[in-house]
Amino acid sequence: MKNTVVTLQKQKHEHDKITMVTAYDYTTAKIMDESGVNTILVGDSLGMVMLGYEDTLSVTMEDMIHHTAAVTRGAKNAFVVVDMPFMSYQTSVYDAVVNAGRLMKEGRANAVKLEGGVEFAPHIKAIAQASIPVVAHLGLTPQSVNAFGGFKVQGKDIEADRGCKSSRGGRRMHGRIRMCTGKTGKENHGNAESSDHRYRCRRRL
Repeated sequence: MKNTVVTLQKQKHEHDKITMVTAYDYTTAKIMDESGVNTILVGDSLGMVMLGYEDTLSVTMEDMIHHTAAVTRGAKNAFVVVDMPFMSYQTSVYDAVVNAGRLMKEGRANAVKLEGGVEFAPHIKAIAQASIPVVAHLGLTPQSVNAFGGFKVQGKDIEADRGCKSSRGGRRMHGRIRMCTGKTGKENHGNAESSDHRYRCRRRL
């Protein structure tokens, strides 16, 4: 059965765990899909994992479309989420909608994911109004590696924690379907420890 926003919403309400893995190619996506995974992320981390870049900043729209199309050909049932690459949405609301549309139309994704806080709430709202599901990504946002001075845990102190919470609130108001927090301090997660190598996805569908 195809995983959709509706089926994921049903899982959330029934407190059924939603599984998510990352894939960058047809074969991996096909194997993961056949194993029954609910969602697959095509991350811009493909720049580092598949293309040998030092970070994700050099990844292009063409890279993301190419790999997403391969993944969606292999994933017949999983809900496929794709990262919007660096500078594909930061420049303007218009660019954000156009590029999100390309990832859906040419890559055949089911949702897009973008990094950042309340400053991108208008972008999220416009993308959602174009009938494109949006996944929000807070905390360690790799596209901000230069601004952060490296890949560092975010939200460790009270002020930073307030910033994360403010961003969550802003995004909640503007149509995102899911939130991922990457490498944030335990202050943001109750008793949960911070993680250097995986995202926590908070399901708000």
